[in-house]
Amino acid sequence: MKTTTKKLNKGKNVLIVNHGIETTNHSYFSVTGYYCRKATKKQINEGADLKLIDNTWYYIDTHGCIHDTILKHCPEFKDIILLHLADINGAPMYAIENGFYHLNNGFNDIKKDSPAFADEFCKYYRIPQNVFELLNKATLSKNDFSEILIKNNVFELWREEAKQVINKYELN
Repeated sequence: MKTTTKKLNKGKNVLIVNHGIETTNHSYFSVTGYYCRKATKKQINEGADLKLIDNTWYYIDTHGCIHDTILKHCPEFKDIILLHLADINGAPMYAIENGFYHLNNGFNDIKKDSPAFADEFCKYYRIPQNVFELLNKATLSKNDFSEILIKNNVFELWREEAKQVINKYELN
């Protein structure tokens, strides 16, 4: 994993971004971070959740999968954030199973009949709108879902995105 630290507001706040490829049982892209504020003497004395950065104590305000915060301050990480939890070939986690489920049941808080559904589905699964329309029109099984992705070169698209991010961030 690589770490990028960015001082904000003249050093009053710090954003730490950890990005790269995690390897546990399999390899996948990961982007997490810490958003920290300069610690007060009280926080230091109380032993609050602190990080020492360049001889200055910072209080950890929020951490984890803070993609909106990272994008706000470091939009250059958008490409790797889009691959968060995708495998080394760029395929989203359980792409067939989760994609099939979401297509039929809605995506997170967005109902399948919502006007925002298609855009959110395409954004998360990183597929073109025309592929979504093919998926959405058909009465599908998981095999049909997979076949449409294969016939429309989605796996190659994912692989190319992953390759570009690996090269950009030198993750080899």
